[in-house]
Amino acid sequence: MNDIFYSSKDEIRNRVLKNAQDYWGIKNTADFDPLVKLLIEALSTELFNISNEVDNLQNRMVDKLSGILAPDTLISAVPAHAVLHARPIEATEIIDEKEQFFYGKRLTGKEGDSREATADIFFSPLQPVKIFDAAVTHMATGGNLFQIDDQQHKLLVAQSKNSQQLERNAVYLGLSISSDITSLDGLNVYFDWKSYKVDKQTYDLLSFAEWSIDDIHLDVSQDSVYDVPGQQSVSPFYEHNILNLVTRDVYAFYRNRLFTLQTNNLLPAAHLQLYPPVFETVFPASNLEGLKGPLLWIKIVVPVTITQSILNELSVVINAFPIVNKRRHDLKHRLKMMNDIIPLRLSDQDQFLCVQTLKDNAGNHYTEIPQGYEEDRSAGLFSVRYGGAERFDKRNAREILDYLFELLRDEKAAFAAYGSDFLNTALKELEQNISMIAQKTTRQLNSIRELLSYIVFKPLEDADIMFLEFWTTNAELGNNIRTGSRLLPFESTRIAADSLFLLSSTQGGRSRLNAVNRVRAYKYGLTTGDRVVTHMDIVNFCYWEFGSNITDVKIKKGLMNSMHPKEGFVRTVDVMLTPAPGNGLKPEEWQSLLELAHSKLSSRSIMNLHYRLLLTSGNNSVI
Repeated sequence: MNDIFYSSKDEIRNRVLKNAQDYWGIKNTADFDPLVKLLIEALSTELFNISNEVDNLQNRMVDKLSGILAPDTLISAVPAHAVLHARPIEATEIIDEKEQFFYGKRLTGKEGDSREATADIFFSPLQPVKIFDAAVTHMATGGNLFQIDDQQHKLLVAQSKNSQQLERNAVYLGLSISSDITSLDGLNVYFDWKSYKVDKQTYDLLSFAEWSIDDIHLDVSQDSVYDVPGQQSVSPFYEHNILNLVTRDVYAFYRNRLFTLQTNNLLPAAHLQLYPPVFETVFPASNLEGLKGPLLWIKIVVPVTITQSILNELSVVINAFPIVNKRRHDLKHRLKMMNDIIPLRLSDQDQFLCVQTLKDNAGNHYTEIPQGYEEDRSAGLFSVRYGGAERFDKRNAREILDYLFELLRDEKAAFAAYGSDFLNTALKELEQNISMIAQKTTRQLNSIRELLSYIVFKPLEDADIMFLEFWTTNAELGNNIRTGSRLLPFESTRIAADSLFLLSSTQGGRSRLNAVNRVRAYKYGLTTGDRVVTHMDIVNFCYWEFGSNITDVKIKKGLMNSMHPKEGFVRTVDVMLTPAPGNGLKPEEWQSLLELAHSKLSSRSIMNLHYRLLLTSGNNSVI
């Protein structure tokens, strides 16, 4: 119905002429009276103007309502994330969220373009994290003793004699630590199966493990990856900051494989030894003599559900923490008369993420108002506006320009003083210039991710210079950087450069949503408030999260084995997703999307339910 109501001017005129032919029985349009043709032309012009006015009204209504009722965080660009390993130069170091690392990624050129290009993809932690001058050099489990090099490669150095085994489901970690380390409080431990595929429940079982050093129990936490004190107060706009939401989602995704030691009263130097006494009854003495230097041995006993064959493939790394693809920019803006707008000019591959701080030369900090800036608000406030990115309009540029030309012709009386031919000549030149601009900018528009963003603010008195600090991201460009890739420190000498490498592939990056997917995001935001309760909330969440990659979502009830040894089956909520034809995603990419969506869905659900995401088009991926 919408396509019938809205048409171009030529289509409207042709339909009116056809109906007139059928009504009067005229076979040739040339037989119409010139006066009738003139009336039909005038009627077509008015109908075309009315259809454009309706579209303008629709556009303004959707734009205004969405900006007021739904947070902009739902449609913002999302940075890619991964887990990074780093080792400090000193005994301990705290890396804050402004510490940056980068990776030079090769860009694939277009067809026929043989030139190679690279882009620096920047990463940084979401919050401060503590790292130690220490490393896991040995690991023992079952009847195997492994040596681990600086690149986390495992080498079997000893096997049990006479089929002797270590304690069932026990893993011993041998840590080489600096003598200057007096406490292991805040040490992050990362678990991964790099070459062995395990399900999510196996990672969840790690939270039931028992940790100890020389039979002294260790407290571990899954909620202390970042070295931040307890927050005293929360801003009323905390949920409207995209970085806060990214922190929540990234933390939820890695929570079941990242653990933090809490050992304030344990002195590491007092527990150093070459190897635990139990090793003498399991491994040959000739192999144990090859161990170099005293080590700090941590014993981890995991649930019996994790078999010994799975433990043999386990990889454990310390000094690991999540990072996201974001780059910090500093901008100085001098205030001029009637100038309270700061344009943010970005490079071709960058997309705006959020504002970190805005302050003036007097040291006054400005507060962001996410709902939009208004002139009558108090000084010291600012808002972010996205130039041109909020367009909800199905008309293309040519049709909008046609409407502009019609308006100019209707108002040609205003140009009568310049002569009768002035308007026609000016319109013809304008049309030629616009066509030339379209031809010149076609290639450039393909590389531009989004239009300019603006900071609109109301300065305080005596403010002459504004200092802006903001973050950008590379969105999808930051995805698919493989495990083991080396990063370089950016303007930092506190971290050993050869210790920076990825422990997981980067994933989760997404560009700012287009008009079609923004409607889905606003529908999800308006109906759920970013909290999942009902089945319809799950459906809206999936359409927002997967966008055009899926065509249908169905909710069913199911059963699965519980991860607790003393439980049987548990009820599940099965979310059946139908992939869109020609989506172009590989099975491993679908697996990554399903894992991310599952963690986000679980963190947003207020019900204690077990969710499973399944693909229904021949792909049996289950999360």
